[in-house]
Amino acid sequence: MNLNQKKRTPAFSIIVSFIVLMIIGLAIMPRLSVHLHSTRYMPSLTVSYGWANASPRLVELEVTAPLEGLFNTIPDITR
Repeated sequence: MNLNQKKRTPAFSIIVSFIVLMIIGLAIMPRLSVHLHSTRYMPSLTVSYGWANASPRLVELEVTAPLEGLFNTIPDITR
């Protein structure tokens, strides 16, 4: 085979290949998770607790401080 003689792919095969890829892409498109608009609500977590007949200082030492320390290890928490 001479260097000037390259094996050429027929145009019909290329067109058929692109049509098949388009059909596959269209079939997969509904399964894509694309959000064009941002969601209004951010994920949140609310923690509440009660301790009957306990002083605020005791609740702070035994419950609030350990929970705040735990929540500080979670990335991207704003408040």
